Formats: sequence, C-alpha cells, structure tokens
Amino acid sequence: FCLLVFMSSPQQITEAFIQHYYNCFDQKNWAQLSNLYTNDSMLSFEGEEFKGAQAIVGKLQKLPGTQHKPTTKDAQPTPGGGLVVFVSGDLSIDNGQPIKFAQVFTLFPVPNNPNQLMVINDMFRLNYG
Repeated sequence: FCLLVFMSSPQQITEAFIQHYYNCFDQKNWAQLSNLYTNDSMLSFEGEEFKGAQAIVGKLQKLPGTQHKPTTKDAQPTPGGGLVVFVSGDLSIDNGQPIKFAQVFTLFPVPNNPNQLMVINDMFRLNYG
C-alpha cells in the first residue's frame, strides 16, 4: 500500500488505507490484500490467531461474501512513523442484515521504503448486542 506518507496527515493516510483495504476485501481481491501483510503480520479474528500473509489471507478467503461500511475511524501516530487505526461500522454478510464490527490495525513503514505501509497487527471483532 503506497502513499506519500511524509506529505499526508494521519487522517488522510487512514482514509486512503480504509478505502483500499475494504474495497479489496469486499471485492475478494486477495492478491492486493496479501500485499498489505508480511510474514510477521498477525491477525486476531474473533479470538483466532493467524501469523503471516499466507495464513491471514487464507482465513479471509474462507469467509462468506461481505460488504463493509465503516462509520467511524480514528488514527494515532506511533513512534517509528507508524499508525494505530481503529475502525467501526456495519458489516453485511451474504447481503444479510448489518452487524456492527470493530477492527484495529497497526501500520508501519516498509523497511527501505518509508512511503509504503504494511499491516503488522490486525484485530477484528463482531459486536453483538
């Protein structure tokens, strides 16, 4: 995921990242989604843990069809040029009734390419109730 990080605010980066991430996810563009993760990336999905791009995307590919509609997004910069991103919104599964979801990402610059960000941590939960 490439951005001119040095010219963008955390909110601009977050907005671009969220749009890219959920478009790839909902359109099942697994190759593009896989490029966001590394072998050291971690996903916690409803209490299950996955490590590495292949395992993470393998999990996501097994999910039914989705449509994400983020409604809130917050970002905070981290030391080292990264961002913590919190997203909440509505998720429709196979065109069903929306369910609330929350997701947190930790994004860091790719070594030797600070204009490109990678997902190091990804935590996802459905919010029932």
